[in-house]
Amino acid sequence: MQRNALPFVVPADSTWEVVTTGTREKPVSSLALGQSLNDAMLAIERANAPKFDGILTSKIDFNKTDELPRTKLV
Repeated sequence: MQRNALPFVVPADSTWEVVTTGTREKPVSSLALGQSLNDAMLAIERANAPKFDGILTSKIDFNKTDELPRTKLV
């Protein structure tokens, strides 16, 4: 998304639709959803460096099933 629409950049492969469902070539299963979210947060941080450095990835891990059970994540 363009900087003029939002005060930050969201890469095309980090939009909600792509993160949650994937693409035809690379669909996202419920088992891969946590990693897909982690990858999107990292991509958003990198696209908005240095102002986003560490704010989306330093404390959140969507793969920690003991803190966020898969059923709740999905």
